[in-house]
Amino acid sequence: MAEDYRSQIAANEDYTLVISSVSGTARNEGREVDITLTRQDINYIDIANYEASNVSNINGNIVYTYQTNQVSVLSPGRSSFMVVNVDPSFAYYNYMTLTYSAVDTTTNQPSSSILTMAKLNEFSGGGVNNGYVVDYSSNVSNDVINGLRVNRDDSGIYVFRLYPSPNIGSDTTFVITAAFYDANGNQIAQSVYELFVSYLPQAEILVDGQNSTILAKGGTAELSILLQQGQELDYLTATGATGVTISP
Repeated sequence: MAEDYRSQIAANEDYTLVISSVSGTARNEGREVDITLTRQDINYIDIANYEASNVSNINGNIVYTYQTNQVSVLSPGRSSFMVVNVDPSFAYYNYMTLTYSAVDTTTNQPSSSILTMAKLNEFSGGGVNNGYVVDYSSNVSNDVINGLRVNRDDSGIYVFRLYPSPNIGSDTTFVITAAFYDANGNQIAQSVYELFVSYLPQAEILVDGQNSTILAKGGTAELSILLQQGQELDYLTATGATGVTISP
């Protein structure tokens, strides 16, 4: 059987194989063998979430990379990479969906927190290892609530970028569901993965090595910003300080 046909068998298919010979006597009779092709079900769905790494602009392509360490905690405003792996890769299904629901853990009630999802493809333009770009093809659609629908990929591997809104509360849990369907929209299998939201500790800001200082008019001071591991500084502004400028 051709390898690309294995994944297309949606139900049992019965065949009769006739074996005959044109040599020998006229009394030779053919032999018949009954063959049944059965659908290969999904044995296992592996879901892993990885810490995001760098974002690069390579020849106009926004390229994302991720690290090898797995994480189950999301930080507001920081993306992560979710990899869904189907075993075996040739199991039958027509399409899959990745959806989320948000729960406020203090009340155990649904939350309105938003998690943005994007399907990624491996970047083939060079210049970066383990790079991925957003898949804008017709294989991906947003016609499901709180998630994506993705057509079957024969590799059985799906990579997604997850981005929690910066204003999400720390008492939020995202329940991620990867579900697989046949051509008629019937669910065949699913797997669930939980991600917890946690704020990173605040950065430490020192002025001349102190938490505060008195600065005379026309004077200068050294401003130090100590970031925690995994934090990034997007911009810096001074409020309530008329006439004060900050420069590197």
